[in-house]
Order: sequence, then structure tokens, then C-alpha cells
Amino acid sequence: MSRIKVRPFRFKAPEGMPRYWYKNDPILTHAFNAGLIMFPKGERFFIEVVSGFRKQIKNPQLLNDIKMFSAQEAHHSNVHELHNELLKAQGYDIGSIERDQDKKFRKIKKLLSRKRQLAIVVAYEHFTAMFGEAVLKDPRWLEGLPPAYVSFLRWHAAEEIEHKSVAFNVYQSIGGGYFTRVSMMVIAFAAFYKSVISYMRYFLKADGIKGNKAIIPLLKFMFISPGSFFQLALGHIKYFSPWFHPDKTQNMYLVDQWRQHDEADIAAIHATNIVKQND
Repeated sequence: MSRIKVRPFRFKAPEGMPRYWYKNDPILTHAFNAGLIMFPKGERFFIEVVSGFRKQIKNPQLLNDIKMFSAQEAHHSNVHELHNELLKAQGYDIGSIERDQDKKFRKIKKLLSRKRQLAIVVAYEHFTAMFGEAVLKDPRWLEGLPPAYVSFLRWHAAEEIEHKSVAFNVYQSIGGGYFTRVSMMVIAFAAFYKSVISYMRYFLKADGIKGNKAIIPLLKFMFISPGSFFQLALGHIKYFSPWFHPDKTQNMYLVDQWRQHDEADIAAIHATNIVKQND
């Protein structure tokens, strides 16, 4: 039985969606835009890398998990594309960002072995699971957001927690070791936050907002409410333990709570049946 389920979802921003959708704050909105804009290409890269090891996997359960992981990530990529289309409709020329992403993934494929690429995916899957936990655990993350974004981000958060261990289990199955795992995390950490800062600067410049105005809202977000630094720091530290495994973080109850309150609504709203594999 797989705990991973595919739930097709379609993000549709209503008419009159505010330009600064995250708490009506241009700084925080563009911080989130800078992160979200990377998901379409990132999720496709994750699928390509993880699925590329199927022939080396003998465990039927893990093979099924890879299949479901890939299906979930494909839906995530498609939905984030819809958000990117909204950014284009708002007048942002994000072509340069998309080309930058393509260049970075080409570089990763050229310079890193397949095992190291997988370790990069393992690191990013840890990121998304940590963010997913924070979003579902602390209502301050999504407080005051348009309902379309609340539904979208909670759905993505739940599914990231749901498949949090798949890439890690594949990495272990193909003999991935500790040093490669943590060294690739250092690279992934630096690359992610460097990209977020770079892309955020683009959005701020496009709106005529000087970068120094971003400091105070970001500091408040990180250290006061919701206090993202404190919520995420421990997760980063745990990753460097030789005994780390995603399933040691007991957060599946958040997915169960999400399923109880949101899953049926998503199925009804989007006129789709929840696909269940091996239930």
C-alpha cells in the first residue's frame, strides 16, 4: 500500500487577483514569487533524475513510490506553470529567469554524476518537505491570502510531505553515502537561496522597488511572524546527522489533517476523482 496519492489540481486565480497576493506586501509577494517560479523546471528535473534509477531498484514498493512521486511532481510542475503564466499576464518578463534555470540544470547534468544529481534532488526534497510542514503547521504562513493561493499552497505542502522519503530511499538503494549527501546539500542550499535573492531582485526592480526596502519585511518574516528562520533551522541541522531519514520527522499527521479538511473539497471543486494506487 502506498501512502502517496495523485490529486489533480488546477490553480485558477479569480478576476481581480491582487498583484501583491502575499498579505498585500510587495516584498513578501516577490520573495514567494522568486521561490515559486523555480518549481516547474525543478520538479521536472526531480522526476527525470529519480525515475532514471528505476532499473536499479528491485523493491516493488519503492518502484511504485517512484511512479507516484513522478505523477505528483508532474502535477505540481503543471500547476506552478499556471502561476508563472499569471506573472506573465501581470507584465513580468520572466523569460530571462526561465533561461537561467535551463542553464543551471544543464550545468548540473554536465558537471555532476547521476548519483550526485540524485543527492541534489534529495536535498531539495528535504527543503520542500520542511516548507510544507511549516505551512500546514502554522496558519500564520497563509493567513490573509486569497483562497486560491491557500488551497494551492496547502495542497502542494501536503503532497511534498507525503512523498518526502522517496528520493532519499532511492539514494540509499543505489548505495548513496553520507559525504555526498551532505556536500550536495551545501551546494543545493547555496544555489537555492542565491537564486531566490537574484529573482526577487528582478521582480522588485520591475516594480520600481529598491532592494534596500526589502530588509525590514523580510527580517520580520524570518524572526518575528511567522519566524521562518526558527521554523526551518532545526530541519536543516537534522539533515547533517549520519542517521538522518525523512521518515524520522513525525509530520504525516499534518497530511492526515489536510486530507480530512481539504481533500474532498479539491476533488469536488476540480471535478476530478482522487487517484488511489494500491489502497
